Amino acid sequence: MALRDTGSLLVGLLLLFHTWGAWSKVTVSMEDRVEVSLGQTAHITCMFTSDDGIGGMTIQWSYVTRSGENHRIYHQDSLMTNVEPGTPYTDRISVTSAGDIVLSIRNVKLEDEVEFVCLVSSLTDGSSEGRTKLLVFEAPSQPTIEGVQTGISVSEHHPSMIGSCEVKNGYPKPNITWYKGNTPLHSYQDVVDVMSRTTVESSGLYSVTSELRMKVKKEDKDAQFYCEVTYFVPRETMMTETVRINITVYYPSTAVNIWVESPKGRIKEGDTIELHCSGNGNPQIESFTIKHLLDGKTWDTNMLVLENVTRQNSGVYECSSMDMDTGEEISANTSLFVNYLSRANVISEKNEVYQGEELNATCNAVASLKTETTWLKDEKVVAKGHILTLQDATFDTAGTYTCKVTVPDMEGMETSGTLRVYVQGPPEIIGEDFKAIETFESTVDLSCKVRGFPVPEITWTNTDGKNISTTPQTVTEESAESVVSVKVTSDMTVFCNATNEHGTEAVTFSIKASEFPAAHISCLCSLSCCLCVCLHLFTSPPTPSVPPRLLCLCLFFFRPEGLELCHVPLYGVACDSGHLNVYLLLFPTRQCEAVLLLNVHPSSPTVVTRSVLPSVPSTCFQLHTTTPLLQPQQPQQPFQQQFPMFQRAMVLSLRSSLSASFFWPFWGVCSTSSTKRESSAAGPASKTSPKRSPTKITLWWR
Repeated sequence: MALRDTGSLLVGLLLLFHTWGAWSKVTVSMEDRVEVSLGQTAHITCMFTSDDGIGGMTIQWSYVTRSGENHRIYHQDSLMTNVEPGTPYTDRISVTSAGDIVLSIRNVKLEDEVEFVCLVSSLTDGSSEGRTKLLVFEAPSQPTIEGVQTGISVSEHHPSMIGSCEVKNGYPKPNITWYKGNTPLHSYQDVVDVMSRTTVESSGLYSVTSELRMKVKKEDKDAQFYCEVTYFVPRETMMTETVRINITVYYPSTAVNIWVESPKGRIKEGDTIELHCSGNGNPQIESFTIKHLLDGKTWDTNMLVLENVTRQNSGVYECSSMDMDTGEEISANTSLFVNYLSRANVISEKNEVYQGEELNATCNAVASLKTETTWLKDEKVVAKGHILTLQDATFDTAGTYTCKVTVPDMEGMETSGTLRVYVQGPPEIIGEDFKAIETFESTVDLSCKVRGFPVPEITWTNTDGKNISTTPQTVTEESAESVVSVKVTSDMTVFCNATNEHGTEAVTFSIKASEFPAAHISCLCSLSCCLCVCLHLFTSPPTPSVPPRLLCLCLFFFRPEGLELCHVPLYGVACDSGHLNVYLLLFPTRQCEAVLLLNVHPSSPTVVTRSVLPSVPSTCFQLHTTTPLLQPQQPQQPFQQQFPMFQRAMVLSLRSSLSASFFWPFWGVCSTSSTKRESSAAGPASKTSPKRSPTKITLWWR
């Protein structure tokens, strides 16, 4: 019985396989899934095999809704192709059947994420179908993170809010993971709590918000928190991160610290010290006490300023505070040392020596650091080291010596002391006998400077041995000086006498009296020669009483001995007139003042004066000479009588009628030109007076 049943089963199976091979020759092959980004075009391929060609096949595309319903969207047979109207894909699909059958869906939407079915049928080989799931993706926006703005205490009993992350408009739903440093954070009872909330936007996209709560520790004050977002795109997974945030952690102080904020480095006497005290908690302790352990003085502050410190401020300073949580006192201390340099102490066995003797002195200063000593006199270094030795003393040795002590290792740390040295000896007059030529009845100041110690007494005497009254002498560290004023009435000799307990010395001042100052005579010579040359070369005047050339030679060769012709700064004078009398005057004053008198009309001469000094600035100006000097009603009276200041003037009168303009670059030059006389019926021999106009004078000064 068993053998018969087995044989029947084998025969049945053989018949079944044979029947299936007869009507299942059409096969369809499709991908399980096709991935596409939102808005792009999806291509779904349907591959089939059949003994019949494509012309004998019927092809149908449909999709299966999420509720399981099948809706046809496309049909094709040997006679026609048809896109089903009224479906979500009517206007967005196309099918190509050259080779494989490809369904293209344009502008993919989230609703297109369904299963698509390809059904292929043959009249002789039967039918077959395949299915492909279409997956749609959209990358989310850049994630954002926001931390809490308030501080978080380590004493909180429950997890505290740290921050929140948000990512918007992604598909499928993005995933958020929190990190502290490089460590991912996951929910852990009573320690870490991560809560996420998902929102489906009206567009069908997902937005995710995640909040992190945790119990913080002191170490978290330096931690960085951030979020990592993972999301899917076609054929891969992407990841992006937010920026890092920090949180403020409140924790109690377990220790305090005290330090010198300023100055940095070594401290010296006179500095201002700033001590700071702080705890290691957050927020800072508000109450601190700073104490100087050496003298017990205290200050209730976290910042102590000590001004103009001395070595007594050295020592240990303690900072202390009370832990409000435990009630215990916490403290710390620091050592402070003030470097010092005492005032220099200069010691000398004596400060007065005789000429030729030796003097020794020492300079010392107590200091906390190594010092260097330098001796100076008149700002110049005379010795180095704390010992000063002055050998073979002279008057040049006398004076004030400064001992300067410095600390090379600290800038600005120095002190000094002084030593006044006197060298005893007879008077020594600075300068030799004096000779000079001065103007008659002028006043001359004579100066006499003397060295010696004790300070010499200075007196003035004349050749008769009589004392000359003087002002009190001036005494300095180096010398004594006396000044006397004498009036020159004749040749004279004056003596300066200096006396102290060691001796006497004198010097002679010889003064020769002169009628006129040498500079004035030189100016007279120079200007006279210039006028002589001008008149002789460029005019044809009536024969003067004294030939100009002879006058120039006389003035040049008979000038006082030892005097030179002065270089008069007057560079040129242009005179424009018809009939001109020129007077050159020189006044015996202390300035070299030259006066040109231009006599345009016999009764109204005009004067132009100018002090001839080397300091006259460069300038160019014009003067219109319209000021009369002589009174018209007294033309016969000589001008010397009208003006007493002219009484001692040396006068040179030259009459000239000029008709040419010229320019003569010389020491002192007068260049003149006159306007042409008007022509008349009488011709050149006419006695008609020339037309006169105001004289125009231009002076060039250099």
